[in-house]
Amino acid sequence: MKADWYRQASGLVLLFLTGTTLDAQQAPAPAERPAPEQLQAFVPVTDEMLRQPEPENWISFRNGYNLWGYSPLDQIDDDSVSELRLVWSRAMQHGYQEVEPIVYDGVMFLANVEDIVQALDATTGDLLWEYRRNLPDNIANVTGTRYRYRNVSIYGDKIFLATNDAFLVALDAKTGTVVWETQRADYRERVAQTAGPMVVKGKLITGSRCNPSSPRPGGCFITAHDVSTGEEIWRVNTAATPDQPGGDSWGGLPRAARRHASAWMVGSYDPLLDLVYWGTGPPAPLPEKLRGAGKADL
Repeated sequence: MKADWYRQASGLVLLFLTGTTLDAQQAPAPAERPAPEQLQAFVPVTDEMLRQPEPENWISFRNGYNLWGYSPLDQIDDDSVSELRLVWSRAMQHGYQEVEPIVYDGVMFLANVEDIVQALDATTGDLLWEYRRNLPDNIANVTGTRYRYRNVSIYGDKIFLATNDAFLVALDAKTGTVVWETQRADYRERVAQTAGPMVVKGKLITGSRCNPSSPRPGGCFITAHDVSTGEEIWRVNTAATPDQPGGDSWGGLPRAARRHASAWMVGSYDPLLDLVYWGTGPPAPLPEKLRGAGKADL
């Protein structure tokens, strides 16, 4: 109960308009590799598919922008659940298994910890392709997130991964080859990503996990990138600066002392209002109610 109160009391909820622009980054050229038979007729995923998911597919985190995790399929019910039997199993990379796969046209796209992405035949479990990122040797000691991950995203003809070393990577959905990659931050500043991006109207909107001891001023951040090129469109810090709305709620702390407030999960989106919503972890330093009285309370 106490832990639940801590998470509720110390979190923040952020919402942003999705159209603001910032300077962009250049993306490298893609490589090529043959597509397996199951993926040769791949049909690109559209905005309409993400807004109105087809019952037979599960193409986004929690199966929709509202994050309800609801499926209209009714084959499994109170009467049939006892008849379920194991069809196939497959070992995953060692670590905390918090991931939710996506399934599209009979293919499962599965993230593993340590930035491994696999395309599997959803009927048999057979491996169709695999991507393994070469992470820095010190990543676990610096960020503490090497063995945690939650999701990848699909849009158009690409699979998108937010990596532990603070990059965004676009993979060809048919082959697993890298189409582009973009650096969002320097992982040596104790910035990592434990969840994949959310795709909204051609933008990859991605949160970050920032260690409380991170030297980054302004707290953690959320970004939007172009799905085709990886170019950054906008960036918002989760800790308001003194001159921004909410900036006076930090007890007079200078910007350099406003830290943490990690946007470590996947956000949600309201298509009618064209707003994205994000919850965050606690800021640093902690509020008085969580750490006792003292100077520089929030």
